[in-house]
Amino acid sequence: MSYLFDLETVRQRQEDLLSEARERRIARALRNARRGVEGSRRGVRRELEDVGRGLAEEPTVAVSCYRP
Repeated sequence: MSYLFDLETVRQRQEDLLSEARERRIARALRNARRGVEGSRRGVRRELEDVGRGLAEEPTVAVSCYRP
């Protein structure tokens, strides 16, 4: 009888470990996806800031934006 109980305990432990591993994989994938989105957003913001600063330095744009 104790032999069957031991097998059931081992099976339950194995299922628990597999479930935990699955949860960790999902959490890791979500973290990586969030980092990817945040990284791409940061890149866009930096590019827009650089373009905005660069436009003020362009003489044609600076003159066309100036209204007395």
